[in-house]
Amino acid sequence: MVGRGTPPPSSGLEIYANDPTTVELTWAASPNAAGYRLWSRNVNKPGNISQTQNNTVEMTCSDQYPLFPGTWNYDWCVSAYNGNAEFAKGKCVLDPSPRPSPAQKRCPPPPEWCPAGSGPKFPWGRRRRQRRFDPNRPGWTGSYRP
Repeated sequence: MVGRGTPPPSSGLEIYANDPTTVELTWAASPNAAGYRLWSRNVNKPGNISQTQNNTVEMTCSDQYPLFPGTWNYDWCVSAYNGNAEFAKGKCVLDPSPRPSPAQKRCPPPPEWCPAGSGPKFPWGRRRRQRRFDPNRPGWTGSYRP
């Protein structure tokens, strides 16, 4: 989404507890967002501020665990970003108590980085020089592959 500016805040954050220490977060997609950052805070610790969790995600769904002393002690927020432009956190939501996650709300598996083992494509072609360590000689030796 390069060049589209700061995305608006995410909305519709919902929290489902899969068990007492695991939550599933879902939210509405934010237009122009390249990804999302998750924030959590233990509401029982005085002066505790929201901390980012698991860096960033690209989907509008995330499973978070383990949460001790229980999921009901945390509030969650989501912020949307696009490159270096990040909107402030959306409204934070506290999970009041564990409740089962409905079957239709399950997070899908993350997308494969290299589907079917295709690997990345580089415009400069195949790498031809290979370096390997030779235990019988000090330092590195190079060899060429056809």
